[in-house]
Amino acid sequence: MGVCAVSTQTSEYQLEFAGRMHITFSILLDSALAFTRALRLPSIDMPIEAGGPPTLIKRMAWYCNRTGIERV
Repeated sequence: MGVCAVSTQTSEYQLEFAGRMHITFSILLDSALAFTRALRLPSIDMPIEAGGPPTLIKRMAWYCNRTGIERV
């Protein structure tokens, strides 16, 4: 089983976050929201400190197999 994350944050923020939190899996960067919109992921709009993106993806977990998303 593989694990990955999707984030709308900048690559600089994600590198710092992954190092600080000892993240060992891949983080897909979607600052343009192309992936988020294509999959219609639930998101929230809010101002973020330090000039971060105003749109964040809501936290969720999926189980995917070779044919698609099996559980959310």
